[in-house]
Amino acid sequence: MSPTIPPKRRELYYFGIALTCIGVLLVFVGFLGFVVSDFRSASPDTSALSWWLAVVIGICMAVLGGFVMRVSIRGAAALNPETARDAEKLPFDEELRRLRKLQQEGIISEQEYETTKQRILDNLEKA
Repeated sequence: MSPTIPPKRRELYYFGIALTCIGVLLVFVGFLGFVVSDFRSASPDTSALSWWLAVVIGICMAVLGGFVMRVSIRGAAALNPETARDAEKLPFDEELRRLRKLQQEGIISEQEYETTKQRILDNLEKA
């Protein structure tokens, strides 16, 4: 992980890793316990049901751990698409450079260039 990530988000990431590892371990132990348990009797064995419950809880923990890791890496942008779009915006000068290059290469017309340039500058004044 990058050193620019805030410590709280880094802690959250490590918590997600721990949750995922515990979940995977619980799934493994649950399957192993079910296989090893004596389920030959005619009556339903409560220990077999408890092993399956451990498997289900382990799967839920692993999925939740993956979600926590994803959110910690991407921040709140992982939960809100509008925030993600704002985070992806380039600085206005880079936008203008790219726009000019598109116009010079003939991909957009002079009119489209001027209109988009004005929109970028207007957004800059609003901010």
